[in-house]
Order: sequence, then structure tokens, then C-alpha cells
Amino acid sequence: MEKGIKDFIKANRIASISCIDAENKPYCFHCFYAFDEKNQLLFFKSSISSLHSKLLTENSNIAGSILPEKHDFLALKGIQLTGRVLNEPYLMQINPEVFYHKVFPLALAKPGKVWCIELLKVKMSDNTNFFGKKLHWERDATRY
Repeated sequence: MEKGIKDFIKANRIASISCIDAENKPYCFHCFYAFDEKNQLLFFKSSISSLHSKLLTENSNIAGSILPEKHDFLALKGIQLTGRVLNEPYLMQINPEVFYHKVFPLALAKPGKVWCIELLKVKMSDNTNFFGKKLHWERDATRY
């Protein structure tokens, strides 16, 4: 993953995530995320009774976006991403709860589940220095 993409994801904290229901209708939610730069993973915490938690249990594919908290419309930056929610056996090497709560320790006070999204594709638009500059990253499919 290019440094510009990693730096942008690390510098921000809120993602908009879309998932799909059983009738293939999209549903969107916002979340605070923690970024595992080494493994290209996003962690977020949510109530297990939320609609998106139920939908993510049924279909692990997601799409999303990350924008900075403050927008400069002449120098817009942002990320579009696709990924999938990882299941428990894969996460045995990484403890999502510990990782997330190191970044957001106050979240320990709120009950919920920490979810893990494996990033599959990322496109970053960066109009700060040159209008229309795009950075692309895709997970190496041969790593599995």
C-alpha cells in the first residue's frame, strides 16, 4: 500500500460503510475505526443488536469511504474502499478488541463487538496538489 494512502487512513478516524441486506438492498452506517497498517485492516466497534451487525453476519462484503473531518472543497481528499469482514478463526493472530481499544480506550465503557474489515481495494482521490490525482491499491490475491 502506498505511503499516501496509509498516511491518509491513519490521519482520519471515521468511515462510512455500506453493506447489503438479504434482498440486495444497500445499508450505510458510520463508525470510528482503528487502522492496522501492517495487515491493511480496519477495526470498528458496534452494538451486536444493530442492523448493520446483523447484515455483516449474513454477508461479509462491504464498500466504504473515508473523508477528512474538515473539507477543503478546492483540495478535496478521500478514499473509496472495498473489503470483507473477517471471521473469528483468521483473527486468532490479531486481537481486534485490544487493537481497537488501544486507539479508543474510552470505548471500553460501551458494550459491543469489535469487527474487522480486511481491505481489498482502495482508491484515493487527492486534489491538493493536482486536480484529479488518483492512487490505487489492491490486496495481493496470491497471499492466501
